[in-house]
Amino acid sequence: MYIQILYLIFVNTSYTLVLKYRIFLLIYQKVGMPKTKLLNIRIDPDLKKRAKKLAEADGRSLSNWVTSLISSKVKEAEKAEKLEKSQKSKNKD
Repeated sequence: MYIQILYLIFVNTSYTLVLKYRIFLLIYQKVGMPKTKLLNIRIDPDLKKRAKKLAEADGRSLSNWVTSLISSKVKEAEKAEKLEKSQKSKNKD
């Protein structure tokens, strides 16, 4: 709805059609669907403070730092799972 209202504002102005279209696209990109999903978690305040210091020391935001840690743990777990499956299939033979 927000996008439609903004679009209507631009339709009723004296800008050229091309300029209106470009502005509409820029607004849509800002308001459109995010490329990531939000994950709300509860965390001990002291742990958050310590994690934030580590993230800053690494030159990252806390969100980016935590995402990186989760990503590496998921890859590690998937690799271990794949190895376990291959060992089970070898043992069957």
